[in-house]
Amino acid sequence: MKCPISIKIHINHGELYMTRIIGTDGAEKLRGTDGGDRIMGQDGNDRLFGQDGVDRLMGGDGNDRLFGGDGNDVLEGGAGRDRLDGGEGDDRLMAFSWGGEPTPQQDANARVNQDEPLNDNDVLIGGEGADTFIFRWLIDAKDDILEKHRDASGNVDYSMNGVAGENGNVHDHWVETIGTKRLLDYDPDEGDRLVFQGHTVEAKAVVHRDVNGDGAIDSIIRFVSNQGGNGGAHDGDRVGKVIVMGNELQLSDIKVNAGVFFGVEDPFSAAG
Repeated sequence: MKCPISIKIHINHGELYMTRIIGTDGAEKLRGTDGGDRIMGQDGNDRLFGQDGVDRLMGGDGNDRLFGGDGNDVLEGGAGRDRLDGGEGDDRLMAFSWGGEPTPQQDANARVNQDEPLNDNDVLIGGEGADTFIFRWLIDAKDDILEKHRDASGNVDYSMNGVAGENGNVHDHWVETIGTKRLLDYDPDEGDRLVFQGHTVEAKAVVHRDVNGDGAIDSIIRFVSNQGGNGGAHDGDRVGKVIVMGNELQLSDIKVNAGVFFGVEDPFSAAG
């Protein structure tokens, strides 16, 4: 039986300390401490609790539930149907595009991974405080393209000099779909912010609808990969949607940083 690994790092300043907790491939309930914790769920349907302190919670694969608790926390669910709740504090909730390869708009039969896209529908709750909701699309590619641009250290160059520059075929590379992300408590009056990042990604349309029947208008933001219609890989792919509950946003409100190069093997760092 595998047990979670807990590593405590004590710092000689009163009660200040940091705990690193690493889960297993099973379904677990992992709790942090009153200090700054780093909790990684790995595989399985996990429940992660940061408690007090400035925590970083990463769900990994599986349908996870992350609770930041008090403090300015960072939450990232990983692949699967996750629920992120920042709690109190000015939190950062990160939603990556773990939904896999979308249906190629140039040639629907050109999909490399036949079992994708995957179900990657998350719920995000900021809680109290001025929270930042970060939606990030990741680049992926065929195995031979990834290996072509891998350096001696094992890192892949996803920039235009690397994977993103491989436009010879529809299926050389693509932007992964973000699935459906539902944001429950976005409130710009409290200092909340929306951040959208993804190579070639643009907001195509905003549809206003009462999604859950509560009488309030919600905003459904639909995104595509716009590669200029020049024969680029997967140009025009539908790469998911973000539903902002209880807010009537306009298309002009949605700003996407499309000049970035985040990849599936290193989603926290931009290449180039």
